[in-house]
Amino acid sequence: MKKRVLIFACLTLVSSLSMSAQTNIGTFERYLNELKKYDVVYSAYKHDNMPVLIGNTEMGGLADPLGRGLYETWASDLWKAPMEREALSGFMLEMPELMNQAPVKYHQQLSLQNGELLTNVMYDNSKGYETGMFFSMDDKHKFVYNIKNTGTSPLFCVIELPYNGYTEDVKDPTIIKGSKIGEAFSRSAWSLQVNDLDYYRTCWGGYFSKKHTFSLKPGQSTEFVFSIMTHWDGVNFERVCFSKTTKNYSSLLEENNKAWLNNWQNTGKVFLSDDKVSEVFHRSVFWMYCTGGERRFLPAEMHFACISPGLEASYGYYSDKVNSSDGTWGMHPFTYGAPGWEAYASEMIGNSQKAKNILNNFFTPEILKKNVNQMFPIGTTKLYDYGKLLGEYIYLKKYNPDAMCFGHELTFENENFTSTPEHRYDWQVHLNAFAVGMFYRYSEYFDEPGFYREKTYPVLKGVAEFWSELLNYDKIKDAYVLPVVLSLSEDIYAPSPIDGVLAAKWCLLMASREALRIGKDKELSKKWKEISDKVYIPQNSQHYLEFENDSFTRKGGGYQGIRGFSHLGFPEIELAPLIDKKKANITFEEVWKRNFKGEGVVAFTISWYALAAAYLDNPELAYEQLLYSNKTMDPSGTAMMEVTSAHPYYTDNYAAYVMTVISMLLQTREKEIKPFAAIPKVWKDAEFYDLPAAKGIRVSGKMKDGKVVWLDYQQNGKKIADPNKPIRP
Repeated sequence: MKKRVLIFACLTLVSSLSMSAQTNIGTFERYLNELKKYDVVYSAYKHDNMPVLIGNTEMGGLADPLGRGLYETWASDLWKAPMEREALSGFMLEMPELMNQAPVKYHQQLSLQNGELLTNVMYDNSKGYETGMFFSMDDKHKFVYNIKNTGTSPLFCVIELPYNGYTEDVKDPTIIKGSKIGEAFSRSAWSLQVNDLDYYRTCWGGYFSKKHTFSLKPGQSTEFVFSIMTHWDGVNFERVCFSKTTKNYSSLLEENNKAWLNNWQNTGKVFLSDDKVSEVFHRSVFWMYCTGGERRFLPAEMHFACISPGLEASYGYYSDKVNSSDGTWGMHPFTYGAPGWEAYASEMIGNSQKAKNILNNFFTPEILKKNVNQMFPIGTTKLYDYGKLLGEYIYLKKYNPDAMCFGHELTFENENFTSTPEHRYDWQVHLNAFAVGMFYRYSEYFDEPGFYREKTYPVLKGVAEFWSELLNYDKIKDAYVLPVVLSLSEDIYAPSPIDGVLAAKWCLLMASREALRIGKDKELSKKWKEISDKVYIPQNSQHYLEFENDSFTRKGGGYQGIRGFSHLGFPEIELAPLIDKKKANITFEEVWKRNFKGEGVVAFTISWYALAAAYLDNPELAYEQLLYSNKTMDPSGTAMMEVTSAHPYYTDNYAAYVMTVISMLLQTREKEIKPFAAIPKVWKDAEFYDLPAAKGIRVSGKMKDGKVVWLDYQQNGKKIADPNKPIRP
């Protein structure tokens, strides 16, 4: 405790220094240059070049390393069924004369500033081309592409367009249209508009696609705009999609650039001397902007980052890092997966609109209430795990019309559907604190009384009522315990898993506090507080335990690892005064060893531990674990994998990584703000600007040679005194 007092005394001293010169437009220009430094650049073509992920939150896909286009085009609102999205054939060019040839000159660069991908390819037979492509961040229904023949002979190309289930119309040689109306779950339409091309409408049919051919003379270029709309865009979606006015590539790029610039202006700025961490951090923020925060639907675990098995090979690209045998989980969302992590990370970097879009999509009260009784039975039930009877347990004792529960895997409208008698993945009850925490952090960081009143508090109340029903009073322990449920580790059912009980305790405590603060639900607040105070936390004199009667010897490592202890630090950070920090850190250190220091463990799990370690004032362990995530990058250093052998561009990893870095730089807990909260010894220099903290305060600061140089606090655009420093009468 004395150490903290000294730290805050130091910060109070330096926070009085002016930083007006630090927050001028030069800082933003410097930040844009920082982003440019981490552009994804390939200077030589290899088979392990990763297709780069590009998108605008509503459309996206993996771009071909040779710059020919997209393998598939995904749209957030294009659903095959309530539990499965579907992709269209990507806008992809075939160049039959160049198939399987190796380029003699090659350069590809993805700009982090504006999402534009530029590729320059030349072959030894004097054939070559330059391409540019981007998903418009301004008009999120558009993919824009151009190609120029840079060779000395004509360039023959073939375009393959969506056909499976679509009616195609090629009346005008400058526009091709397709529509799927009928009984499709997502009624949709697409159009391809062509500029400046002597277009050859030669085409032939196939079951899944139709192909159109064209030829470019030396020096000739042409531009394409590919649009997708669905019935979620309105009753006139088909007409609007077909009638969109095409502008040229440069004007569309200019509008795209402005939209990206607005994103970066609304993002907290981070500068680190640790170049590798800085690279992964900034690329992670970029890919979060490509994949999450759409207006209507939640993102998937690998949002847009999928190629159907075998499709890449048909275009002459081969990689063992693109696909995984278990696919994409239908490209549907998980509560504590991509959308949850992106919501938290967006809050931490200060982009309130992106975070709010995700939370608005999560907020479906009637479905959250429906989930409770779909997921948990009333009365005694038999629990099986892959056919093995584990016992009989009581879950819900009665129907509570106010109780809410977040699902594990979600349908398009957030209804839980991971509900099989074989293995109840949806019984990871910890996810309810994870979900409630997203709403609570938003209201803590951003001053929006209406959002708090209409969404944050109702979610707190609903989930607190769920916990009130699920917890059972144990007379012998004089405590509330959880029945056998699934641990965050997903491979073990156990009574009172550490993640579940911490989630229950935190939700009940916060609901009780908030009810008292706003003068609502007085009797419920009292009930919630009484239960929270008596939630049983499994532990012994040396360690916190993974579950009741845990011997602390269960093997870790591998895909699942031992996960649950991460909840000792995050998201239940308001429990800090009730956590024995010394015991928690001893537990963390030993579990890190039991997890073989991350060997084979999902990267987001390790980042979650790093995040928790930062909140437990253990920066060296946090940094060691953060670095493990760097090891899960693909061979080219472009895409972070879920594990080292599967699922590139795994969104959970990116967002968890961003959150860890931010939490090392700045933490906030209720009214306390801690700049440079968990800085490892190797970070001598670090800066951040406009990161959000409690009470709507934005914080900026600089550390040089291991010492804090200045701090600045802004509230509603005005400089304020250090909020940690008591105001004397």
